[in-house]
Amino acid sequence: MARQATNDAFLKTSFLDGANASYIEDLYARYQSDPGSVSSDWQEFFAALKEKREDVIAEARGASWQRTDGPITANSELVAALVGNWLPTEPVIGKK
Repeated sequence: MARQATNDAFLKTSFLDGANASYIEDLYARYQSDPGSVSSDWQEFFAALKEKREDVIAEARGASWQRTDGPITANSELVAALVGNWLPTEPVIGKK
C-alpha cells in the first residue's frame, strides 16, 4: 500500500520538474498579482502553499548580501591576471 501512496504523490507533483520552473514561476507571479488570472487548479495549488506575498517578492529579488557590481567578465583584467592570458587586455593596460 505504501507504494501506491508514493505513486499518488509523484503524480500530484510530477509537473514540478525543473524544465517547467520558469513557466510555474510566471504563473505564480501572475497569481500573486491577480489570483483570477490563473486557472482554478493553479489557484488551489498556490493557495495551498500559504506563502505571504511580501516573502515571495523578497525571495525573488535575491539575497540582501548579493553582489551589486555584477559578475566578473571573462575578459577583465582580473581574469587575465588569474589565467595568464594577457593578449586581449595588454593594449588596454598599456594605455594606463
